[in-house]
Amino acid sequence: MNRLNEVVRYIEFDRNHNFTIEPSSRTETVLERLFDVIHTYNPSIIVKIGIGRGEILTPLLKNSSARIVVVEPSIHEIKKFLQRPDIHLSQHFNIIAGDIHSFPIDYYKADLIISIDHLNLFDTSRCLDEFKRALNFDGILFFAGVVLRDDDIEGIYDDFMRTLCPLHTDYYLTEDFKTIMGLKDFTFIKSSIASFQRDLKVAFNHCENFFGTEICTHARQFLNEHRDSFKLLYGLTEDEIITEPYFMGVFRRNKPTAQQ
Repeated sequence: MNRLNEVVRYIEFDRNHNFTIEPSSRTETVLERLFDVIHTYNPSIIVKIGIGRGEILTPLLKNSSARIVVVEPSIHEIKKFLQRPDIHLSQHFNIIAGDIHSFPIDYYKADLIISIDHLNLFDTSRCLDEFKRALNFDGILFFAGVVLRDDDIEGIYDDFMRTLCPLHTDYYLTEDFKTIMGLKDFTFIKSSIASFQRDLKVAFNHCENFFGTEICTHARQFLNEHRDSFKLLYGLTEDEIITEPYFMGVFRRNKPTAQQ
């Protein structure tokens, strides 16, 4: 099974368990920031990465007059979403089955791209290249995802997640992510960071059910070896609950400069 198929299988699994992608605990906060962006820039064409659990997409469909296009790698999730009785569908809504790495959106078509909780399952650099290609000049990218604590210089939480969830790619330090965006020809506009609790007991159970016992055993060993660091950096409690930083940022695609 190739990596994309495995990622799609994980996405389908995760959306039934409210864990990695758009968990309900973050919905209200993300929607508040997202609609602030929409009201500020008034995009005509919005492209969202993934259906998610529908709690972000459904309010978009109900409260935006823009054409909304969703790029979703799972055909199963597309069929399931379209069968929901609470979904308001219109001629201004499209779902495209496709790989985020080979973005099925033509050059300069999107005014706003929304990426929430997906990039850490894909190659971030390749995705950003595709987002840049698909965005109109001065188009906006709204990114939301878990980041590392500023003092987690060694990336301990990133290493832990890669051990627990082998499909995980990267969590970044906030400033490192901004730097990467700058190198990809995006200008940072504004951001905010929220904090959400993560129950690691639930995380272990979730990943064990998908990846198996052996992988979770290694992840538990990693956590035990770095317990003091997790207590210091992420407030690990005796009940194995940590506090995750969650970054929501707005970036503008740079216009190409005229060559001299």
